[in-house]
Amino acid sequence: MPLSFILPLILAYGIHFSAGFDYYCIAITLTIPFLSIPTSVSIIIAMLFGRFASRAGAKLAVILFLTLLATGVYQISELLSVHEAVTDTNHFLRVISVISLPSQTWLPSNWIAKPLEAALLSQPLQPYRFEAFLLTSASAAMIAIAFIFVTGMHRGAFSRAALSLGGTKSSFNIQSVLDPVFRLLSVSQQIRGLTLKEIKTQYRDAGQVLQLIVLLGLCFFYFYYLRLFRSVNSLPIELHAGWNSFLHISNVSMGAFVTTALCTRLVFPSISLEGRSYWVIQTAPLTPQRLVQVKFRTWYPPIALASISVFCFGAFTISSNPLVILGNAIAAASMSYAIVGLAVGLGAYFADFTWEHSTQISASFGSLIFMLSSCFLIFVDMGIIAIPFLLQELAYANDKELSTLSYYTAFVCVSMLIIMTNLIAKRFAIRKGVELLSGESGMDGDVF
Repeated sequence: MPLSFILPLILAYGIHFSAGFDYYCIAITLTIPFLSIPTSVSIIIAMLFGRFASRAGAKLAVILFLTLLATGVYQISELLSVHEAVTDTNHFLRVISVISLPSQTWLPSNWIAKPLEAALLSQPLQPYRFEAFLLTSASAAMIAIAFIFVTGMHRGAFSRAALSLGGTKSSFNIQSVLDPVFRLLSVSQQIRGLTLKEIKTQYRDAGQVLQLIVLLGLCFFYFYYLRLFRSVNSLPIELHAGWNSFLHISNVSMGAFVTTALCTRLVFPSISLEGRSYWVIQTAPLTPQRLVQVKFRTWYPPIALASISVFCFGAFTISSNPLVILGNAIAAASMSYAIVGLAVGLGAYFADFTWEHSTQISASFGSLIFMLSSCFLIFVDMGIIAIPFLLQELAYANDKELSTLSYYTAFVCVSMLIIMTNLIAKRFAIRKGVELLSGESGMDGDVF
């Protein structure tokens, strides 16, 4: 899966430097062993934790690791922040040391960088045969060590994990918090029970809670670095319009990718998390269509709220006018509507109730299909959103100004087109998921 996200970067560098076919072969050949090194280390650490660490010790270690990681990232971000003055020699040397850390001769990042640079610039590869040998041999050694750990410790680690699945009960009663909301909205008992079950399934799963913390950290750093957008004001006046258009589109696309990340970890697994007890739902007076509807209605409000916050905060940081902020809110609501629909629909289509750990669902083939489908939908939406900015750029290129009526007309048309596109995508995904989940080729009536 990581290779699928690195391939576009490899392709972009190859196109920019007009690299030959040898570069692509070498890049893919070296990337696989490079990625296998951290993967093997992760497997070894997981086996050691599962075999020897207690549940309380594992939680403490994870919390300590996340704290150290957040502290380190914050310190590096402050060190490299653009608002810091670099006139001080010590500060400048610290920046150089941080930037040059991945190029240390003993790191795998250096072993892969040198052959890739030679292949990218069509230089001879013979001087870097030793680095390539180090990379492949280190990869083979780590894979062998990981295999030994898995062979020797997997049975004991799996037994300890299976014995601790019961977990501990939480003193926090989510039902007492949501009951007034359900009564206010006149929610039926069936929907109320399914919604409470969905929420409890999430916050009782330590893996899901940990992933949520990581994603919240991702959103925090996204908000933190949005302040860099204000540096556009220091550019020449003639470049303001073009860069503002670029930043608006980038903000929407980044917000959409954050929404996709949230849905990948939280929404897509929601159907499969029913697990082996799914037969209980099958025997209940509950159709697959109704189950999928509840999953969608449960997840859409929080995901939409998070998306609107990210989109509008980014637009406000770029110093947008109220109309553009409103457009960002409309885009966030409609795009999250489609992305949540894709997550629920494809989660039902690729449902797997035989998992051993909940994290397997997010790393499955169906999750990859969802991410690729969501990325394609985002690219389509970005093309639609770019229309008003393109019209504005064309007007500036012809030394004209876009009239207020034309601007508002383009805004309304683009908003309607975005809403319709995402509505169609959501309905199609939900329908396909319900059809497969029900075991029929089609269903009577509309699907939500």
